Amino acid sequence: MPTRKEAKERVIKLRKEINRYRHSYHVLDKSLVSDEVNDSLKKELFDLETAFPDLITPDSPTQRVGGEPLKKFKKVIHLIRMSSLNDAFREEDVLAWWERFTNYLGKEVSPSFYCDLKMDGLAVELLYRDGIFVEGSTRGDGLTGEDITQNLKTIEAIPLRLQGYYPKEVRIRGEVFLMRKDFQRINKELEKKGEKPYANPRNLAAGSLRQLDPKITASRKLFFYAYGISGEGEGHLRSYKTHFDEYETLRSWGIAPNPSGRVVHSLKDIFHFHEEVEKKRESC
Repeated sequence: MPTRKEAKERVIKLRKEINRYRHSYHVLDKSLVSDEVNDSLKKELFDLETAFPDLITPDSPTQRVGGEPLKKFKKVIHLIRMSSLNDAFREEDVLAWWERFTNYLGKEVSPSFYCDLKMDGLAVELLYRDGIFVEGSTRGDGLTGEDITQNLKTIEAIPLRLQGYYPKEVRIRGEVFLMRKDFQRINKELEKKGEKPYANPRNLAAGSLRQLDPKITASRKLFFYAYGISGEGEGHLRSYKTHFDEYETLRSWGIAPNPSGRVVHSLKDIFHFHEEVEKKRESC
């Protein structure tokens, strides 16, 4: 049995390594170690924290899954409304929107657009205070959502602590979704149990986040991509001239936006991006 001093030194090192592997995998899209190695480090950390419970902190990787199942979800009021996106189904819809936009400005402009993917999942908002993830909620009706903090903590792509330089308080919005392979895996497991499978990945992702037992959510292997910073409290560091700048800031904090997005400079480029996505869609 190590001394408390030895355990503390090892715990600090383990957390640093585990968080480095998480950041590399989810933000940089690069796997540094196998799942087996990562799991063994988490097990060692868990054992040390069990032996020395005073070393446990809210942002420890061991705190992603824990606690008793909830009886119900609390309500959360959004400081800034969480709105939904308007759809454009044809190129003519986009062209008409651009014409209305330039008419409103009263002049021609050199466009710059950020093309991104709309993941088919559930929109959520994450609240960080002093860099620590303290609350996560669903969009709900846009003004009031549900507190699903414990379930969101089970998602490895969501850091429990921000890195780098960040505001004292910040709210980050993004989408929780499920990969097609995991959707198929979970439905097979449900069918074996004689339970009704989900109709699509979005319904399964939403159902997973609304589980009162976070252990069930953890088993679903959900993913998360951020798409915006909805508000900064005291100590905010910068303004964002472009959406690309906003995404670069998210990456610097250890939170991944969708890596497929890119900046384009014409409506033609937007349509080309859409064609590329359509070709890849079924294989994702």
